[in-house]
Amino acid sequence: MKIKYLSIVAALAALLVTACTDDSADPLPAPTPEPPKETQELGNISTNTVLDDIFTDPATPDYRVSTDIEISATLTIRPGVVIEVAGGKGIVVNAPGFISAVGEQNKKIIFRGKTQAAGFWKGMIIYSSSQATVLEHVEIAHTGSALLFDGVKAAIGLFGAGGSPAKLSIRNSTLHHNAGYGIYVASNAQFIDFASNTFRHHAEAGLYMTANQVQKLDAASQFTDNAKAGIEVFSGTIEGTGEVVWPGYHYRYSSGSLSVRTGWKVMAGAVIEMADDQYIEVADRPGAYIHAAGTAEKKVTFTSVSKQAGAWQGISIFTANAANLLEHAVVEHGHGGSAISYGVKANIYVPFSNRLSIRNSKISSSGGYGIYYRSSAVLNEDIEQVNTFEANPSGNLYRD
Repeated sequence: MKIKYLSIVAALAALLVTACTDDSADPLPAPTPEPPKETQELGNISTNTVLDDIFTDPATPDYRVSTDIEISATLTIRPGVVIEVAGGKGIVVNAPGFISAVGEQNKKIIFRGKTQAAGFWKGMIIYSSSQATVLEHVEIAHTGSALLFDGVKAAIGLFGAGGSPAKLSIRNSTLHHNAGYGIYVASNAQFIDFASNTFRHHAEAGLYMTANQVQKLDAASQFTDNAKAGIEVFSGTIEGTGEVVWPGYHYRYSSGSLSVRTGWKVMAGAVIEMADDQYIEVADRPGAYIHAAGTAEKKVTFTSVSKQAGAWQGISIFTANAANLLEHAVVEHGHGGSAISYGVKANIYVPFSNRLSIRNSKISSSGGYGIYYRSSAVLNEDIEQVNTFEANPSGNLYRD
């Protein structure tokens, strides 16, 4: 019996070895290789679409625009996406569509030219009035191959006509090397939010906008190496229900004169260049005033674009508001146009019983006097002692 039992055990062991070494057993299937990644071609967007980041290396574009495209639905762009645009082509955002392009500090969303040179592709036109249109941690470069509208080249054009003007929030974004403006904000178009943006290397100014939109700007954005001033301002008024603040940037007022109809606070370091024959008036309106207080190191400057004596028409104060103040300011090149009154020209005009305080400021290079004021006007009594007057051919002060 013992011999028989051992034989059975040996037979079972042999069967087990045979089963384990049987070459007829099916091998495990090999994994299916993933198809190679490819840059995707973008066309018109008419249904809600999400663009994902395909390539981790930003040197390789995730998407390519080879013809003009229109966006009329929701386009969501994920962090890290790179969109490369062909020469002369552009992107249009129509209502009811909008773009939500929210990148991250280390994974920016990039719109660039296939050839990385200023003026290669057209740019982006936004007609949509959706407040959901947002660009954050976005980079836009190499635009300006053709006009967007209103005879303007820009990386982004916000259209303003009609009852539904374009709206945009832009934060922590960089626009650079564009053969025109960075952003053109047409009349009635609006910034919903604007914060910590950078504009550099533009053939024009970083921004081109109406005066009533300047108050939407923050004080932490940067404008460097642009051919013109940081911000070009065109026709409009400064008005609102409270004080309007202009941050300390370099502004160029290119067309129309500037009418101040509410409180206007101009921050230290601001430079406001006025086109020839234009003027700044603080209008006879309740609550209207100018408060331009610089510092010894960062003055507030009112000057002319051409830097010629008497080129623009200066500042006129038509309100008796006690908040009217120029301190650590420079007012120069004023009043080369028609005379203020009775043939008198000056950088600053204070008629009737209106009020202005001027301290620690330089009034120079006028087309006539430094300051002209009526005998009933209220100015600080030490005005001639606490300010500097220079190169005013008719004299420092003229009191009528």
